[in-house]
Amino acid sequence: LGISRSGIDYQSFDNIPDLSLVVGYDETIREFSFRYLPLIWMLKKKMFPMLTFQGTRGCPYKCSFCPTARLSQGNGYRRRSIESSVQYLREHLARSRVRKVMFEDPTAALPFDKRSYMFFEALAKNASGIKATILVRADICEDRRLLEVMRRAGVFNLCIGIESLTDQ
Repeated sequence: LGISRSGIDYQSFDNIPDLSLVVGYDETIREFSFRYLPLIWMLKKKMFPMLTFQGTRGCPYKCSFCPTARLSQGNGYRRRSIESSVQYLREHLARSRVRKVMFEDPTAALPFDKRSYMFFEALAKNASGIKATILVRADICEDRRLLEVMRRAGVFNLCIGIESLTDQ
């Protein structure tokens, strides 16, 4: 908990609900065809299994056009701890054997700070074999070092949002 020098409120939310609370999650990952014949399971269900993960809530910016603050329970920007995040992903990757992960954070790598690097470096060391999709802002392209760390962590798809065509 605390406020950074830039005035951004960094609160933790390590107590968020777990994927195993999703109706049918445990039953699905225990299904024989899901575990041992995943292609048959996908064809039969017409679904592609993907874990979801949310490591932040809110946004450190106050863009007038964006509903993120209203939709994510207030204006505060909260991050899950690195340890909690990596443990969560490691546990669900092991339980489900799913390697595709969708980061549900609207601004997963924001702000581009030391903690962002630390998270993706920890992920690269601990959650091997994932293929992650992540939502980002276009200005992430300015930080090539972070992009490299994200690539090593398994991020292979960036969904870049265009906030506005003007700085006003």
